Amino acid sequence: KWSDIINEIDLRTMEVDRHYSQDFYEDLGGIRYTSYDFDTDARRISLIGETKSIDTKNFTLIADLIDELNASDFFENGEMRSFSKSGSLDEGYISSLRLTLDLQEEKTLAP
Repeated sequence: KWSDIINEIDLRTMEVDRHYSQDFYEDLGGIRYTSYDFDTDARRISLIGETKSIDTKNFTLIADLIDELNASDFFENGEMRSFSKSGSLDEGYISSLRLTLDLQEEKTLAP
């Protein structure tokens, strides 16, 4: 079910961004998804959003997120092909986020 997949994304994201579910993105930064794109035929999901950081570790946050999602029994082959970052030390840094993930075979999703 797609609701189970979204829940797994949220749980895995909370492992990387401890403030993810607390609506502190504007003040503390972290990860924010703006859309999900599901391709049922290809069994792929795209996660679109951004990361915000008061230091320069946006790419580390993204790499940790990819590793965490790939560690899930739901997903594999997570990747992000393009990285960009803008901002300053005073204002913080924002990076665009566009991850693609393959869904693992259904047999691994059974409870």
